[in-house]
Formats: sequence, C-alpha cells, structure tokens
Amino acid sequence: RYTQIPDDTFTPVSIRGGGGEDGTRAFYITLDSKELIYKLGNGPDSDVDVHASSAELEVYEGEGVLTYPFPAVAEISYYRYPRQYLGTIHYDRLPCKPYSVFGHVMDLPCPDMPTSSP
Repeated sequence: RYTQIPDDTFTPVSIRGGGGEDGTRAFYITLDSKELIYKLGNGPDSDVDVHASSAELEVYEGEGVLTYPFPAVAEISYYRYPRQYLGTIHYDRLPCKPYSVFGHVMDLPCPDMPTSSP
C-alpha cells in the first residue's frame, strides 16, 4: 500500500540542477487524513541516509510529525524519525521547455530559442 495524493493538489516547483544551494530542496508532505504512509527508516537520524535515488534525485529519510499545528521541538514524543516516505515522486528532468526546434534538450544551459517577429 502506498500514499496516493491527487496530482491536482500540487503546485509545480522548478529546481535548478547541480545540487548545492540552487539544486537542493526539502518538501513537507501532509494530508488531512490518516492516509500518508511511511515506514521506519534505517539511519541514526533524519536527513542522514538516502533511501531512494536515481541519477537525478536523492530522497533522504525524514520525520513523521503526529499532530498539527506542529508541537514545540521540545515535545519530542510527537516526532518520529527516521521515516521513509512510501509513495511515488513524479519529476521531469527536461530543463528546456517547451521542446525546442533542436528536439529534446537534456543538458544545461538551454540553447537560445529562435523567436518570431510580432
């Protein structure tokens, strides 16, 4: 069983490649029901071990928070970690949209796109 969150509830986010300050992002995923599925992680803490990866993406173990609004950090009994998200992450690594006259462009920087006169 996996978490299913409707596609229309997300806002697309653009992230530059290359990691570091420009290409690293963290996301908080929440639902207003008990349908968010995760499992116990393997690492000593959250944000340490990668539990899923591809050539373009690394997903680290995170935390589960048992209540909202978030309790004070001192109330540690409401936080569970490390946890692994069980779900699918859809992403598009094509950096140059829309498709150009050059076909699929898979590398940065994007080529200059010819434009027509107004």
